[in-house]
Amino acid sequence: MGAIGIGYPEGTLKAIAQSGNNGSRYTTNPATLTMPLSGVTYIELPSGGSWVPAAITGSGILVLHNSAKNALLQNPGGGTFRGLVICDDIVHLHNTIVGAVVSLTPAPSAGNVIGNGTGAVLYSRIAIKRATEVAVMPTNGSQNAVAWRE
Repeated sequence: MGAIGIGYPEGTLKAIAQSGNNGSRYTTNPATLTMPLSGVTYIELPSGGSWVPAAITGSGILVLHNSAKNALLQNPGGGTFRGLVICDDIVHLHNTIVGAVVSLTPAPSAGNVIGNGTGAVLYSRIAIKRATEVAVMPTNGSQNAVAWRE
């Protein structure tokens, strides 16, 4: 998973999560996570795996993914998450997400029903910007220019 069109090769978010920088975490078992989340949290589930119920709070970038693109985030609740949520499939949203949600599956398990619960997705470019800046910033807090255009 990457965004090669904007300069991130596949595997970048997973590598950041595995590095542990800025509170980032990588796991194959969501039960090992403690809240609030921060940095890049990358959960890699087996094919057909799901995180149910998913209590999500904090900020940053949350990725729930597997190579089959069928990892399921079901009944996420528990409070507010600020940033970017990228999941293979997501159903029954019960918490508030300030930022954005991206579902990668071409065939959602619940059709077009992402949220028939009490939750809300409140688009915020500021929350997305903060999440992506913190996620990729070196632990010393400084940033280096990798490209410059005039």
